[in-house]
Amino acid sequence: MKWSWVAGALPALVWEDRPTTEWPVRVIAEVRAIGALSELPIYLHALGIPASLAGDFATAAAMVAEADAATAATGVPMTQHTRLLLTAMQGRAAEAAALIAATIEEAGATGQLNGVASAHWAAAILHNGLANHERALTEAQATIESANALVSQWALPELVEAAVRTGDDTAAHGALENLADVTEPCDTDWAQGILTRCRALMSDDAAAADLYREAIERLGRTIMRPELARAHLLYGEWLRRDRQRDEARAHLRTAYEMFTTIGMEAFAERARRELLATGETVRKRRTETPASGELTPQERQIALLVRDGLSNPEVGARLFLSPAPSSGTSARSSPSSGSAPASSFPTFFRATTPAPRTPREVRGVPGRCRPGRHPGATRWPSPRGWSCRRFAERRRHSSGTRLLDRGRNEAVMSDQPLDGAVALVTGASSGIGAATARRLARDGSAVALVARRRDRLDQVASGIAASGGHAVAVPADLTDPERAEDAVQETLDRLGRLDILVNNAGIMLLSSALHTSVEEWDRMVSLNVTGLLHVTHAAVPHLIYAASTSPRQVADLVNIGSAAGRTVRPGSSVYSMTKSGLGAFTESLRQELLSEQVRVSMVEPGTVDTELVDHLNETVWDASRRQVAGIEALRPEDIADAVGYIVTRERRVAVNQMLVRAGDQTW
Repeated sequence: MKWSWVAGALPALVWEDRPTTEWPVRVIAEVRAIGALSELPIYLHALGIPASLAGDFATAAAMVAEADAATAATGVPMTQHTRLLLTAMQGRAAEAAALIAATIEEAGATGQLNGVASAHWAAAILHNGLANHERALTEAQATIESANALVSQWALPELVEAAVRTGDDTAAHGALENLADVTEPCDTDWAQGILTRCRALMSDDAAAADLYREAIERLGRTIMRPELARAHLLYGEWLRRDRQRDEARAHLRTAYEMFTTIGMEAFAERARRELLATGETVRKRRTETPASGELTPQERQIALLVRDGLSNPEVGARLFLSPAPSSGTSARSSPSSGSAPASSFPTFFRATTPAPRTPREVRGVPGRCRPGRHPGATRWPSPRGWSCRRFAERRRHSSGTRLLDRGRNEAVMSDQPLDGAVALVTGASSGIGAATARRLARDGSAVALVARRRDRLDQVASGIAASGGHAVAVPADLTDPERAEDAVQETLDRLGRLDILVNNAGIMLLSSALHTSVEEWDRMVSLNVTGLLHVTHAAVPHLIYAASTSPRQVADLVNIGSAAGRTVRPGSSVYSMTKSGLGAFTESLRQELLSEQVRVSMVEPGTVDTELVDHLNETVWDASRRQVAGIEALRPEDIADAVGYIVTRERRVAVNQMLVRAGDQTW
C-alpha cells in the first residue's frame, strides 16, 4: 500500500474525472481492511479533493471528519488538504483565509511543501471567487512555482482567469501555453473543457462565443459541476460586457443556481452581482443554511457506515469514538456542539445513494463543438522547487500582524479605518479627486483612479504607492456611457469589490446664456449629470453587496456638488443647474438605499484652488478672479478631509450633507 497514492494520482494527472474519484474508494476499503490507520488520512484526502472538485461537498466534509479522527487517534500530523480546498470553494472567506495562513506558516516551517502548494492553490480559488483577481494572481503564481506537479497544473486555470482579469497579458499567455502542454495530450472532456474555457477568456469577440459554448458542452459531460458552473459564469460575464443582456441573463442565472445548489457562496455572489448588473432582480439566497437536525460531517460519516451494515463497535473502531450506545441507529461521538438528534438518521439513509458514493453527473447545456487554437504566447517558466526559506520570505511578505486582503470579507486588525475597503474616485487625475484618493488610501482603502488623462492617473497612483498605499489607474471618458460602466467593472476585476464611490468628475464652463454655445452646455450636462448617473447605476449593486459583507457593515456613495448649487450668480446658470439637480438626485437616492446600508452623501465645496477654472475663457476668468479677490481659497485636501470624515464614521452615523466654504466667502 505504500505507493498506492502515486498510482492513484495518475488519473488526475491525465484529467480523467471519474477514475480520479473512483480509485480512492477502493483503496480506502483496503487500507481499512489491513488496519493501516496511519495511512488512512492520505487516501481520505485522495477522495476528499476530487469530491470537492466535483461539487460533492457533503462527501468531502465526511472525508475531512474521518481524516481528523484518524489523525487524532494515530498522532501522525498531516496537512488538511481537503479542508483547505473545501472551505475555499465554499467561499468561506474568514475561515479559509485563517486556515490558509496557518497552513503556509506551519507547513512551510516543517518543510511540508505540498501543504504550502495546496494552501496557495486554495487561496487562488477563494480570491477568484471573491473577484479579488490581483490576490488570486499572486496565489496562483506561487502555486505553479511549487514542485507539486498535480496541484501546479490544477492552478493554471486560476492563473489564466486572474491574469486576464487584471490585464497581465504575459502571465495569461504563459499560463495558457503551459495549460495546453498538460491538457492537449489528454483527450478527455475535463481537460479539453478547461483548456477551451481558458482560450475563450483570451480570445477576441469573434472566437470567444464558440469557445465558451464548446467548453460548456464538454464540461457538461463530466462530473465536475463547479467547472461547468464557472464556464456559464464566464460566458455570462462576457455576454454582458458585449451588451447581449438577454443571453447573459440565461447563463448567469444557470451559474447562480448551480453555485447556490453546490454551496459555492463566493462564486454565487459573483454571479448574483453580474445578474443585478444586467437589470434582473435577484433575491439573495444563502448557499448554506443548516436546518434544525441537519447532520454534522462526523455524524454523516457515522450514518454512512451504519447504512453499510457496520455494528456499533465496528463504527467506533473505524472512527475512533467512545463506546457509547447508538440506540440501534447510529454510534454517538463524544459530546460536541451542533450534533443532530438520532431521529435525523433514518431520513438520511433514505436520501443517500448506495455506497461507494461518487459525485453525480450533471448533463450540460447543448452547444457547438469547435476546436480552437490560442494566439502565440510567451512561455511561462517551468515549475521549480521551493525552499523553506522562500516560503518563510513569502509568508513575511504576505502576512504578519495582519493580512492585507483587499477582497476578503472578514475584519482585519488595523488602525486604518478603511483597511480592506475598495474605493472608486472619478476625476482623480488632479484637484479634489486626487486629494480624495490620497486621503482614502491613507485610511487603508485600495483606490481605483478614474479620469481621462492616463499620465496624470499614473502619477497619482505612483505617489500613493510611494506612501504605502495601493491604487490602480482606470482611464475612462465618463461621457461615454459604455466606458463609464466598464470603469466600474474594471475596478471589480482588479480590486475585487467596491465599498466607496466618490463621484467627483465635473467641469465648470461659465458664460451668459446670451453669449454661450449649446455645445458648452452639453459638455457640462454630459459629464456633471449623465456621466455621474451611468457610473452610479453600474456601481450601486456592488455597493449593496459590499455593505452586506464588509466588516464596516456599510458602504458609501459620496457626490461632490458645489456651493453654486445653492447660490446662483450671473453666468453660472447651467453649471448651477447641474449641481442643484445633483442635490435632488442625492437625497432621493439616500432614501432609496437607506435599507441597504448604503449611505449617500453630498459635499458642497465653496471656492477651491483647483484646475476647475482652467476651462474658463479669459473674460470669464478675469471676472471670476475679481470675485474671489481677497479670499483665501480652500485647498483640495480640505474637501478630501470632508469626504474622509463622512466615510469613516461608524455605521450608525450618516453625514448626508456637508457645505464647506472658504472662511472669508460670503456667498
